Amino acid sequence: MNNQANSITQNSKNISKNQSNIQESHVGLVELQLEDLDKVVGGKLQSGDLS
Repeated sequence: MNNQANSITQNSKNISKNQSNIQESHVGLVELQLEDLDKVVGGKLQSGDLS
């Protein structure tokens, strides 16, 4: 029974860590997308073509 309790505790810690990592990854992806969008919009603004 003690092993089961330890496993459950460890699994809970791993799940929390995974959720944290997923959030960090998502933030990184959004930052990359914004950077790409900025390049695209910036290029169009410079050329005067926004349509």
